[in-house]
Amino acid sequence: MAKRKRKGRMPIVSGHHPAVVFLDEQLAVQKRPAYRVADAAGLSINVISHWRRGGTPSVGNLDAVLQVLGYRLAVVPL
Repeated sequence: MAKRKRKGRMPIVSGHHPAVVFLDEQLAVQKRPAYRVADAAGLSINVISHWRRGGTPSVGNLDAVLQVLGYRLAVVPL
């Protein structure tokens, strides 16, 4: 997997789950550190770090993080 370097942030690895890519983009846009978002969601920073290394997020944890960022998880038709 190819890595993209971002100054001051953990590198994004291509091939991530789309929700993790969205999450990382929102962290950058909102200028919020992942450890603070994780803490506000009641999670350890290790959870988000695991996702960034290619792990798949659980629905509950992803929903909690998205809510902190002002989003909600929804199922929509393709």
